Amino acid sequence: MSRSALRPLGELLASKAGPVSLLPSRAFSTSQSHALRATFSETENPELNATLKEIQEKIVFPGYLPTEQKERVFDVKNRSVLEKNPVILELDDIEYKFPPLNVMKDIPNSKKIYRDAIKQMKTPQDWDNFAVLLAGYKKASIKLKPSDYALAARRAAGTGNITAILECIKQEDKTGFPLELESAHRMLHVINQSKILESSGAKSQTTQASKWCETLLDLDARRVGGKGYHQVAFAPLFSGMVLFNKLCAVKVGHIDASIAADQVRLVKSIWDRVDRDPGNFKKGPYNDNYKKLPGIPYVVSMYMHAEMDGQVLRAISLAKELGIEEAGSLAFIEDILDTWVPTKAAPGAEQQYKEKVEITRNLPLDGTA
Repeated sequence: MSRSALRPLGELLASKAGPVSLLPSRAFSTSQSHALRATFSETENPELNATLKEIQEKIVFPGYLPTEQKERVFDVKNRSVLEKNPVILELDDIEYKFPPLNVMKDIPNSKKIYRDAIKQMKTPQDWDNFAVLLAGYKKASIKLKPSDYALAARRAAGTGNITAILECIKQEDKTGFPLELESAHRMLHVINQSKILESSGAKSQTTQASKWCETLLDLDARRVGGKGYHQVAFAPLFSGMVLFNKLCAVKVGHIDASIAADQVRLVKSIWDRVDRDPGNFKKGPYNDNYKKLPGIPYVVSMYMHAEMDGQVLRAISLAKELGIEEAGSLAFIEDILDTWVPTKAAPGAEQQYKEKVEITRNLPLDGTA
């Protein structure tokens, strides 16, 4: 493999010798965890390339320098010293010569440029760089917020690139992407299963969504025993959403009906723990009593309330349609969710919530979309 094929993105974009690939083409999903690179891959998106160039040269690369060399790069008073005795980083079979950097003028806001990069990622090729981005930020000791991870989960799922997020979760020790974040987990499940609804239950989308759901559940299960961690799979709403996923998979012949029947029994046992007395359960499965139950994350977004509730209600009706064993035992969950309404909502939001729930619970699953 030639050194020129592994030049940093900054040199690639500045080159006058014509287009040279930064890295050889690779499918991120087939990369082994130990093979995660430190440099970005060139994409066909010039805007993203420019953003990754700046991140790589001004945030990621400095993170690999020893303290003494880093101080020389950022010492604006001694630029002449750096010019005579340059700092050169050898990484991923490339050499990068650092120019003098002014930390106040040359270094971009790490959170803003992260968000810019995420918003610019659209294709699988673009998202191949996401794990490298997270690993670079971790190396540079930049701590991302839950909202930053949630943004990535939402954008990746929305563009059909959930695989990129799953790969990051699998390599959490290198990327720092924590599946423990309920917001990211919720987002992945909701948008993943929205693809089923948007396609009216088409076989290809349903089969893929089923596989992704199983991967998420497997990753969730691996964290059992971790300090303060409760399995999302055993939260009432999540269990109902998993049931929806499994029932759709049954409908297209991807899994056996007995698997869905087991999930029906699990859902009932989980929801049986929820106090359904009207005096203690004024806000349905979102009140304080609900929040204190083991393994039950609190849902805060009204849009997510509606999407999740709608999927659970659709699961119950679908279980009946498919004649799944014990499907009738879930009727009480319909009563619970039908009585919940948003509180402290903006004018008109309650009606919007109800409309969203009804749309989701009544979407066809005949594969005709």
